[in-house]
Amino acid sequence: MKFYIYTLGCKLNYSDSAHIAKTLEQQQWEQVQNPQDAHLIIINSCAVTTQAEKKTRQAFSRLKKINPLARFAIVGCAIDINKNEFVSLVEPEDYILTNQEKYRLADIVNKKTTIEDLPFVLSYNTQHRTRSFLKIQDGCDYFCTYCAIPYARGRSRNASIPEVLNAIEDIINKGIKEIVLTGINIASFKTPDGKTYFDLLVEIEKRFNHEDIRIRIGNPEPNLLTKDIIHLVAESKIFMPHFHIPLQSGSNTILKKMNRKYTAEEYSELIYTIKELLPDACIAADVIAGFPGETDELFEETLAFIEKIPISYLHVFSYSDRPQSRSFSLPQKLTPSQIQKRTNTLIDLSREKTKAFLSSQLNKVRPVLIEKCKGKFSEGYTDNYIYCQIEGKFESNKIVPSILQHIEEEKEEMFMLGKPYNHD
Repeated sequence: MKFYIYTLGCKLNYSDSAHIAKTLEQQQWEQVQNPQDAHLIIINSCAVTTQAEKKTRQAFSRLKKINPLARFAIVGCAIDINKNEFVSLVEPEDYILTNQEKYRLADIVNKKTTIEDLPFVLSYNTQHRTRSFLKIQDGCDYFCTYCAIPYARGRSRNASIPEVLNAIEDIINKGIKEIVLTGINIASFKTPDGKTYFDLLVEIEKRFNHEDIRIRIGNPEPNLLTKDIIHLVAESKIFMPHFHIPLQSGSNTILKKMNRKYTAEEYSELIYTIKELLPDACIAADVIAGFPGETDELFEETLAFIEKIPISYLHVFSYSDRPQSRSFSLPQKLTPSQIQKRTNTLIDLSREKTKAFLSSQLNKVRPVLIEKCKGKFSEGYTDNYIYCQIEGKFESNKIVPSILQHIEEEKEEMFMLGKPYNHD
């Protein structure tokens, strides 16, 4: 029997899809790359916004037309958030599984078990030759006003430290050079005996600091990204100078309404601490445009705040009403056109921040992990997460010290051109 997986959404979902594929293969299923060849088509869904849910429905319609005879399994966040809608789309023999249920998909389709809740499941992918996303944590206890993820993913839970270390060992043994630690609220990692995310990172550093491996620490919440973690990254040769730190708003008024656990001033101090210890670090920030009650003045506060702090680029999200979230019932909703206008403004600001960051890296030498060749160039990412095209053809999974010489702009993308650095 053959299966095909289509994955939407976050890095966590890609790790989960790899786990689902592995468990199916252990039960003699074969993964295929063409949905026409599949007996079972799995859609690992996303529901972070209404647009993400829409993409899940569109994927189902498209794949159903391609292979109307296949059984379907729509799994993940969209089912936790809006199960009834998806039940109405599928046939009785298809599967609709929540995040907790999807880990047992192999047993369910082979009729070895019934649907039931599960504890945390560690997962990671090894199909990509150069990078693996390693899920070490799931769920969230924060219940930010705008967010439905705690209702979709459940409360915070995580792997044990030995499980994480063993998974990293396995990934390294498969020849993969880069690992991205992933989680919903990754730095809330905590073991029953009180060990924290920092303690986990210390253990990773101790065990693997002699390995030729690059590890990215994921997207810790600002209030959980401690100075100890920043110092550890700054002193490490395996943890990369790359941070993804959710901001959401630069206005303290909006942050409070969002139920965020930090102020703009605390966020700013965090960014400057990173830049003091790691001047070339890449710092990405999430920001939401058009949260209820965000007046013109409060939006201007966010713009002014972002303009003055040295972040590298933004992930911009248009505010989207989720029925399970507390912001769904808030007054002072912005119109879709207002939200889109603010989204566009933030995207423009992100491009300015990106160009400033890339300009700061001109004529510097950074190690580039090669992912593939394209014509006369090899493509990959630097340690500080700059996408580069390097002169010459190199094998994928090879780290090439390169001098970054030029900023290239293509449509909405920005990257750097360079050449291998010759010490002589």
